[in-house]
Amino acid sequence: MEKVKISVSQFTVLVLMYTIGSSVLVMPSTLTSISQSNSWITSFLVLLIGLVFILLYVNISTVYPDKTFIEINKLVFGKWIGSGFSILFLFTVFVMEIGILRDLGDFFITQVMVDTPIHAIHILFLITTIYVIRKGLEVISRTCEIFFPWTATLLILLILFLIPVMELQNLQPNLAKGFGPIIGGVIVHVSNPYSQLVVFLMILPYVNNISKARKGFFIGVIFGGLVITIITAMCLAVLGDDFTARNMYPTYILGKKIRIGNFLERIEVFVAISWVFTIFFKFSINFFVLVLGVSQILKLNDYKPFIFPLGFILLVYSMVSFPNTIYIKNYMYETWTPYSVTFFFLLPLIVFFIAIIKSKANKKRSKKTNPQ
Repeated sequence: MEKVKISVSQFTVLVLMYTIGSSVLVMPSTLTSISQSNSWITSFLVLLIGLVFILLYVNISTVYPDKTFIEINKLVFGKWIGSGFSILFLFTVFVMEIGILRDLGDFFITQVMVDTPIHAIHILFLITTIYVIRKGLEVISRTCEIFFPWTATLLILLILFLIPVMELQNLQPNLAKGFGPIIGGVIVHVSNPYSQLVVFLMILPYVNNISKARKGFFIGVIFGGLVITIITAMCLAVLGDDFTARNMYPTYILGKKIRIGNFLERIEVFVAISWVFTIFFKFSINFFVLVLGVSQILKLNDYKPFIFPLGFILLVYSMVSFPNTIYIKNYMYETWTPYSVTFFFLLPLIVFFIAIIKSKANKKRSKKTNPQ
């Protein structure tokens, strides 16, 4: 099992990159298709609700600071029921992992490498991920620290270069249909990406200063959520709500709109690079959580034997589970939100309440046993 410790700064950067993840490329389109020109408001509201999720996860970590979520389930529900809930939790992470891998493949075969088979993209991505996972959590964290400045620089340059072509009137709120579109957008996106951050309950015990890591948790989520909100606003201001809603990857299209003089234009490849960095670390963290969780359920001391089988299973299911992008979009709207909220929010909420009750009962029992 993992014996290393990562720093608070590494943990914060991991949270930030995970929050941005695939959302920075896909979320502006899905948000705008529901909330129209109000999508930047919806994005900000989703961030605020997401902070409530993070507060729950942090409180769970406070009760059991040295335990992963899998271990907490066993302590709260008992061996068999706890293991059952843990399996359902890990299966939800597995489904999310399939979606991430399919998002990556669909993006490359439709926007960048149109003549490349999608399974070739998946295989190359999985080989890189497997190599990093075998090196351990510390290597993942250090690698994330290295790539974070490049990702941040590329996103900042994208925003700065697009300022001259912004049309601020596109950001004016439109309440002709009332608050229904905003609320609808919040409901659909409340699970993406903020409820997914529950996976960091599997990583918090490996941070060398957990109390400071909890603050870093909030910092990473806030900055990551603000990046998503700003990028959503940029898509609206530059492309308009209709084009943003109809295009699957409006953030990528933003790079095509940059023209400075006659020498700097069509830098959308840099947008793709920054997105690949963020989605790689989101995928790697989920992969690590899956193999670590399975090893803890089975009470094994090493998670590495599960890495190659899981990679093969992910490759197969990414090809057969989602036949096309339309299916993925419908799945996101109709199924994923209630499914993920059940195991990423309601389950942790139940765990927290039962943990508090058990903690108070143990304190009363200890007072009776050791009266002063």
